Amino acid sequence: MDKEFEIIALACDCAVHAVTAYTGRMRASARTRQNQLLPIYRLSNEILTMMFELATRHSKSNQLRPLERKALLNILRVSRLWRNVALNTPALWACFDLMNVKAAPLLLNRSRHIPLDLDSGIYAAATAVFSKLVQQFEQHVYLWESLLVHGIGETQLQQPSRLPAPKLMELQIKAAYEDMPFF
Repeated sequence: MDKEFEIIALACDCAVHAVTAYTGRMRASARTRQNQLLPIYRLSNEILTMMFELATRHSKSNQLRPLERKALLNILRVSRLWRNVALNTPALWACFDLMNVKAAPLLLNRSRHIPLDLDSGIYAAATAVFSKLVQQFEQHVYLWESLLVHGIGETQLQQPSRLPAPKLMELQIKAAYEDMPFF
């Protein structure tokens, strides 16, 4: 008798799981069709790309946010269309700062070897983190297009200065406050 109850309970669980999975797929399909009717879906991929670049690369407040709150990761979560456009736009993945140094290998892969923008932001005072940023990217120095360094000392600057960077178009170095001479 107990075995019969176990079999019936198992059959009920399987049926509930099958119905839940089916309704989940149907709801997702209905949401996709509903999303495709929205005006934002009528924009071309090129316009979406320009919008994404404005939100990610040209927004100074974006670089101050932790990795999980950056505009690019939020864009990936909006819809399948936005995710596909963002994942297939290497320029969105070519801008690095100290807040996303942990994701450097993934970002480098998605940037597909286009010129890179490296920005230490206001966090360069954490010299260990700056050194880690340089280590992550020194094998890709041939792709560096810009390097913006803020608030580090002379010893940290020696590390990237030995590397040839043929595509480097912009170099900004701002000394750490304690390194400034007093007059």
